[in-house]
Amino acid sequence: MGTLVRNGHGSGIVVGTGNNTEYVTLGLIQGRQWLEMFTIGVSLAVATIPEGLPIVVAVTLGTLTENIMTVTKIFTLDEENTFDLEHGLQQLVYLLKQGYERVSEIPFNSDQKWMSVNCRRKNNNSSKEIIYLKGSIEVVLGKCTSYFVSETHKPPLDVPAKESVMRHVTAMSSLGLRVLAMASGSDSNKLTFVGCVAMYDPPRKGVEKAIRDLIGGGVQVVMITGDSDQTALSIARKLGIPVNPSNHSNCLTGADIEAMSSEDLRSVIGSITVFARTAPKHKMAIIQAFQANGSIVAMTVDGVNDAPALKIADIGISISMGKSGSDVSREADDIILVNDEFVTILDAVKEVITSSVFWIDEFRKHYDNQKQEEEDYGTVVAMEMA
Repeated sequence: MGTLVRNGHGSGIVVGTGNNTEYVTLGLIQGRQWLEMFTIGVSLAVATIPEGLPIVVAVTLGTLTENIMTVTKIFTLDEENTFDLEHGLQQLVYLLKQGYERVSEIPFNSDQKWMSVNCRRKNNNSSKEIIYLKGSIEVVLGKCTSYFVSETHKPPLDVPAKESVMRHVTAMSSLGLRVLAMASGSDSNKLTFVGCVAMYDPPRKGVEKAIRDLIGGGVQVVMITGDSDQTALSIARKLGIPVNPSNHSNCLTGADIEAMSSEDLRSVIGSITVFARTAPKHKMAIIQAFQANGSIVAMTVDGVNDAPALKIADIGISISMGKSGSDVSREADDIILVNDEFVTILDAVKEVITSSVFWIDEFRKHYDNQKQEEEDYGTVVAMEMA
């Protein structure tokens, strides 16, 4: 019932609360009591829920990990090698000492998967602005035409060079590292590829056991992330989410989803456990496909861009009220995990399933009774007319 702000700024005006809301006003005009209004609303909703209650828990990667990024490896095409942080730290310090100030910024967007800042040298307003860009490797490489060796030597980024980059990125991603590519230049479509950093984000305590218990209880667990498919599959394997190690048959990317019709996605989604390189629209399509197949979908989120998918999920779970999570996701959710612990989801899902089974049974009985009363009334009327 709320309004979600995903980007920018805005203000809202509250015109009614409690008894002054439109839902309550409509019911009171019809002369209905509070309990009757509640019963009718829930009965109609519950009547569409399948008897079996198949449960799917869709978890975003940010709810499985600590969200504490630690750079562990650095790659530069100049040396065509991947180094530990200590080796590449000198180059990073050199760049930081160049003395630039930020002029403008294009913020990160989960659809475009990159962000950039325009900078110029400090105390020199006449100096030329330089674009510094970071983002997913596919997007960054697509904007680059050369790679950095030195200020005076920037060879063209040809096909063999791009293939070399992707081989190293794949190797780092297969270790479960999250890879971020970087570039710079004066033309946003003719940038110079600088290199990549690979970051390790440790899993939350107890996640693996919680996933194992959920799967053991008959709950299907799927992971959704904006990271690459190699990174996602590696992390999924480590956390006990079922995947096929020999191929990507259990994984779909956002590009795969866009190439499918709704019917095609519904036909394959039951065998998919990992969704990679996804944007908010893909997450909504995933949830809707599971729901169209008769599943009850619980979704765990921690970011503002997840709110639209959280809104349409049957059970929305937000991490968290404390150290992570966003106000937007909390507003859209049904359950808030106040302790930032993924393992709490196990108890939450058990509680939801238990209470749902009870209330669905009760309201389905109410719905069936109402339907029977209507049929009996129709029979009496027909007999009288005869």
